[in-house]
Amino acid sequence: MKRPAFFYHMLLVTLLALMCSCSGSSSSSIAITSADKSSDSAVTGQRLYFRVSTVVDNPIAKYLWTASGGTIEDKDNSNNKNYIFWISPQEPGTYTVTCTIRDDEGNVKAVPFTVDVSSRSTKLLLSQDALGMAKQAGVKIGGIWVSTKADSRYYSFAGNTNLDWGGGYDLIAVQKNTYDQSAYTYITLIWAAKTGDNSLTYYKNGMSESTTLDECSKITRLVIMDTDKDVFLLIGADNGLFVYYPTIDTIDTSVNSDVDSHVYDIKVYDSGALVATEKGLYKVTYNDSWTSELLYNDNDPTYAVLKDTDGNIWRVIESNGAKVITCKDTALAEQPPEVIDSLDQDLLGHVWCGKYYWDGDSWHDPTGITDEVKQSMISPEGLAYIITTSGELFSW
Repeated sequence: MKRPAFFYHMLLVTLLALMCSCSGSSSSSIAITSADKSSDSAVTGQRLYFRVSTVVDNPIAKYLWTASGGTIEDKDNSNNKNYIFWISPQEPGTYTVTCTIRDDEGNVKAVPFTVDVSSRSTKLLLSQDALGMAKQAGVKIGGIWVSTKADSRYYSFAGNTNLDWGGGYDLIAVQKNTYDQSAYTYITLIWAAKTGDNSLTYYKNGMSESTTLDECSKITRLVIMDTDKDVFLLIGADNGLFVYYPTIDTIDTSVNSDVDSHVYDIKVYDSGALVATEKGLYKVTYNDSWTSELLYNDNDPTYAVLKDTDGNIWRVIESNGAKVITCKDTALAEQPPEVIDSLDQDLLGHVWCGKYYWDGDSWHDPTGITDEVKQSMISPEGLAYIITTSGELFSW
């Protein structure tokens, strides 16, 4: 039987529709409920956070993240994650980070984020009274706390928050936020001390309590060590290293039998902590009990330590009566104009000592700060914070 022409026309239309529905070109079954980012703008070498929430008719939704520049962290595992962290590139410009969602039937939908990335500049945040600073454990955005003569302040790229508590201390350590089930609120815990004292104070959402540590002659450093087993407060002192257990208000002196000299610096890493002392550099680890190992003994003090992202150990040591920076056991051929007891690394891989950073070839001072620097620190989101000896606080 001969079919009319319109029959074949309708058959072709139907087949094309079926082919399109199988090709993943439709997104009608994917609804975007929210699309968030930590900031609409950034500076070069800064970490940002992106998240997309969806409702799909055909689970399971998979998320593929791409970017027109910069670096997506943990990219190999970013499929099926509805959030990522992205590090902006070294060149200013406008960049796009895109999340492509695909459901179990092959339907896809793209969600683009636009970010304006600008060059960095030095900003004066406080003209006086900055005493010391610390990174908050367990965060990737913001994360810098600064203690002043009057209070504590939390800094991020988006701004700062002043808290009317925790002031007057040059040594602080900040525990990551924990949720209080009884009060239905998140709790920030700051541990604080003054260099040379043996009194330890903690601030919990405005309330404070102090305790005297008879075992420590003079406190020199406070650092939070957060493990799968417990949260510890590592206390460096003039007479060695001590461990404080916040949950049971107990101090452990066992590691002090080995690390028993003046502690200048403590840096916590996944495998434990590196402790710079008068006797050299120790590695301290915890696995049901504390163990320590002397990594370097130069018969001279180690004033600062850093393990970079490649696993190399950087140190500020004393050599022939002067402070020098070493990497992989060798003093750098070129030293910064001023070597202070402060080492850190930014998200672009630069190693900082005070206001100077090392790019692998030479030292640079991008800040333009003329005063002598007391301490510098790179925030979890990649910004540099610098305190001068006169109490000024700068960001870069």
